[in-house]
Amino acid sequence: MKLVLGTAQFGLKYGINQSKVNIKEVRMIDKILQKKSISYIDTATSYGNSEKIISKIRTRKNVITKIKLPQKTPKDIEKWFNDTLKMSLNNLKIKKLYGLLIHDTKDLFNQKELINCLMNAKKKKYVKKIGISVYDPDEIIKIIKIWTPDIIQLPVNILDQRFLKNNLLSKLKKLKIKIFARSCFLQGLLLKKRSGSIKNVNLKKFIFWCKKEKVSQLKACIDFIKNVKKIDFLVIGVDSNKQLKQIIDAFCSETKKIPNQFECLNKNIIDPRRW
Repeated sequence: MKLVLGTAQFGLKYGINQSKVNIKEVRMIDKILQKKSISYIDTATSYGNSEKIISKIRTRKNVITKIKLPQKTPKDIEKWFNDTLKMSLNNLKIKKLYGLLIHDTKDLFNQKELINCLMNAKKKKYVKKIGISVYDPDEIIKIIKIWTPDIIQLPVNILDQRFLKNNLLSKLKKLKIKIFARSCFLQGLLLKKRSGSIKNVNLKKFIFWCKKEKVSQLKACIDFIKNVKKIDFLVIGVDSNKQLKQIIDAFCSETKKIPNQFECLNKNIIDPRRW
């Protein structure tokens, strides 16, 4: 499993703390990336000006970006796609992407022409891997019926264990699809310390368990993912260079077994789009 730096906080106020990383902090993060040889970076055209900020990072050999159709669907999908790809490459100041993902499965199902656009971009070597970002397990079932992407990015964490059921990850591995796990900290919710202000019982149990076992919530979140051997990459967002150091230390240390007893089925809790 490899770490991927998520960069929503570079261009937006993001997560439960609505934090945004300033350029000074980005430069300090860059130094850590170089020192620790972390070269995978995840972004999106919808993350404000994050792509332009990433262009200032030296260690950006493997950049993944995500694109989303505008509210008013373009008449010429191919032209829109090519223009958007070109804009991302220019913003990032690179000639080739490691990965290009469709940010919303609805776009893919409404405009299946996007699959051909992705495949052409890969054929022309503008991008190495192509794929999709999903939110719900049923999206994957629908996708693999019509297309086998190189990458699927999906949410997994201590509360949200939906994708770990029904041998879904095994099915993806058989298709040789790279699995990128995101939402490890559920946009910072799983790192909250004050259980008294938290209504969700599962989250309270998790906080109490961490205290009892004397393990940080951050490490528990990371180790939960590390125990899922079928996941290839872990996408993590950071608020500061200090937090990145903590994440790398936790990721590189011995993995602790984390129980799966904190699962939550309430989508109003586990899906940030409903917050």
